[in-house]
Amino acid sequence: MGIAVALAGAASWAVSSALLASQSRRVDSLTASLLRLFVAVLFYIPVIFAFGAQTEFARMDAGDLSQLIASGILALALGETLYTAAIATIGLTRAFTTVIAVYNFSAFLLAAIFIGESVSVKIILGSLLVIAGVYVVVIYGRPRSQRPGPDSAAPATAHSQVEVRLPLLGRLTPRFGLGVALALLTGLVWGISAVWLRSAADGFDAAAVGAIRIPGAAAVVLLAVAVQPESSLRRRSFMGRPLVVLALSGVLANGLGSFAFVFALGEIGAGQTVLLYSSAPLIALPLGAIFLRESVTRWVVAGTLLAVAGIMLIA
Repeated sequence: MGIAVALAGAASWAVSSALLASQSRRVDSLTASLLRLFVAVLFYIPVIFAFGAQTEFARMDAGDLSQLIASGILALALGETLYTAAIATIGLTRAFTTVIAVYNFSAFLLAAIFIGESVSVKIILGSLLVIAGVYVVVIYGRPRSQRPGPDSAAPATAHSQVEVRLPLLGRLTPRFGLGVALALLTGLVWGISAVWLRSAADGFDAAAVGAIRIPGAAAVVLLAVAVQPESSLRRRSFMGRPLVVLALSGVLANGLGSFAFVFALGEIGAGQTVLLYSSAPLIALPLGAIFLRESVTRWVVAGTLLAVAGIMLIA
């Protein structure tokens, strides 16, 4: 049951990410995160009563509540905002695959260190495959002029004075480097939050956990948006199609996806849940190509297959 729920959550997350990516250049990352979280709060109101989760709140002490809220702020306020910014900077395919790799690697490592989940040779080999796959997607999936190799040694032009050349990375523009850094940080933040949540949510209903985490994260993002005079929310420039698309994205990711994630954590543990969610690139890849017109080269396909092979080996 836990495996099926995790896979359904991964599909929901991938579709949500494609919807988010379609609006990432029209709505700033903080406003997008706030809208998605607000819709998720509304989603959880009927879910609480449908699952009888209101009785769970009485069982939570101050320590439980503070840990659930803090883990939610880390993943859904900070992580979501970083993720949205990464997608806007380097696109869905590269951001999503990079985040997934760092996410599953850090979650497995931290779960093994702090909550005693097992690490085997298969997990180590699978993690290496995932890392190799992400390297191929991010580095060789770029335009030829930015890849490692002879092209990267070409003389600098006036347009490329700010580019940095590294043998294994090719040409790195500041914008691309920033996007990769945001994606790496997102994966690390989500990995820490997943392990923290696995410990904090142990024994509690998934609906109750989600109902505690999401409002706290939404409140923090609301404060951040409120002090940004140029945000899309303050300028009211998100109405119409962006509002509808981001609302649907919020239901799929922070509503259904978040509920499925917490449920799977309790059933199969943090490591396997994160890895099953890591199958999402197989869905995100064609979505990015079809709906966002992102380039899908043989390198992107090969890297994605490498990463997914590693995920399957571990799972």
